Amino acid sequence: MLGNWKPFEGVQMKFGFASYWEADVSLEPSTRYLEYKFVIIDENFNTVFWEKGDNRYYNITEKDNGKTIELFDTWRVSQRYSYFH
Repeated sequence: MLGNWKPFEGVQMKFGFASYWEADVSLEPSTRYLEYKFVIIDENFNTVFWEKGDNRYYNITEKDNGKTIELFDTWRVSQRYSYFH
């Protein structure tokens, strides 16, 4: 479990190369899928913005075990309201 849907226990991402955010996560060998969603927490750690839309899923196959998996996603926002201006 990465954060067990508790934003303040989730994996903190860092600003990476070319305007990307990134995080390294180690998983138990028995992990068969990831279910996740992105969250923004303000600098005072008291405001949470959950990404819009359904949860994201990634199925981990036998051939993935022991390998580095890179997932590339974009932040989903509502057309009516954007957190970034």
